[in-house]
Amino acid sequence: MSRGHVEFLRFDELPRLAWLPQGRFAGLRASSLSCDDRTGAETLLVEACPLWRWSEPVSCSFDVELFVLEGELSMDGRVLGADRYVFWPAGRECGGWSTRIGARVLWMSGDEIGSAQPAGGELQVIDVNTRPWSLSPAFEGRSVEEAGPDLGVRILREHPQTGAYTLMTRHAPGWFDARLEAHDTWEELILLEGDYLMGESGAIVAGTYIFRPGSRPHGPQATRRGAVWFCRGEKRIDFRFSTTSWADEQVATYLRDR
Repeated sequence: MSRGHVEFLRFDELPRLAWLPQGRFAGLRASSLSCDDRTGAETLLVEACPLWRWSEPVSCSFDVELFVLEGELSMDGRVLGADRYVFWPAGRECGGWSTRIGARVLWMSGDEIGSAQPAGGELQVIDVNTRPWSLSPAFEGRSVEEAGPDLGVRILREHPQTGAYTLMTRHAPGWFDARLEAHDTWEELILLEGDYLMGESGAIVAGTYIFRPGSRPHGPQATRRGAVWFCRGEKRIDFRFSTTSWADEQVATYLRDR
């Protein structure tokens, strides 16, 4: 994976471009959030106007994940409202694309090189609001007790061999961790709700996108009103922690200045 480091890209500051990948999905508008030029893996913010329609069936030679942020999208006979997550496996043909009221969707595609799979994989659709929040499980470098009760997790997808994951996290109001952390895996993050302090990069609000290559330290972290994140990684996440002299003061200042 050779995507570059993207920190604090705001959805409301992105240009919208016409999107016609390989002649498909004409009429959509999209902004590229991050892209791997070597493999073709890419994350897009896609927008469809009310009454947009694409009648032809479509299949891809790579896995695609979709997350409906706003509006409503129909695909393959299913009507997907906001907060629907879709795993669309490589080779699976889907048709009946349309929207009645418009939609704003995250499109997250896998590697084009060597990722093709036989057709017939099942389309997986999850209403994330039906998934209960649970305590964060133990990961290498961080125990359940260390994560604590103020950090909740919704697991949406986890590959049984590689540990590649798609999940959501929820931080309770006032949660903080004054340490810096790093992971072997790259991580992709979208702040869906709330506010968040992320180290020297500062404070952010909902609608912010991050892509970090592996082993890049980040932190300290804190939230005043609470936060919900959408998260992805290429393998099971691990944690390596370190400390810095200015972290405690930065967290205290952020939580105090409400």
